[in-house]
Amino acid sequence: MYIIVLSGVCGASQLGNLMSKDNHLVALECGNGWRALIEPLVALANECDATITQIKEKFGLLRVYYDPDQMTNDRMEDAVDRAEGLSGVTCEMCGAPGKLMTSGHWLKTLCANDALQLGYKKRA
Repeated sequence: MYIIVLSGVCGASQLGNLMSKDNHLVALECGNGWRALIEPLVALANECDATITQIKEKFGLLRVYYDPDQMTNDRMEDAVDRAEGLSGVTCEMCGAPGKLMTSGHWLKTLCANDALQLGYKKRA
């Protein structure tokens, strides 16, 4: 089982890299607040012998990309769907309850404090 890096860690990310059980790096391109959503996915991928290719924020939500040919395990697919859904109500920066916020054309799920600090507003 390999969890591989397709792209480097975003410089703004405070999350860094997680190690799989085989000591392969997982590229994380999102804030530290989603760590509690991501770590169980990495553990389950190792258990299910699945390959996660990338974990990132896209359009304000968590996205987990994996090799679909290996995804015969419903537990893994359900866990990814659940984590991606929860990212829409979890602040990407700190993990507190959050909402989808906007700054120009950029979207992020943030709590009120982080939105204020980063210059984001509640999405209309």
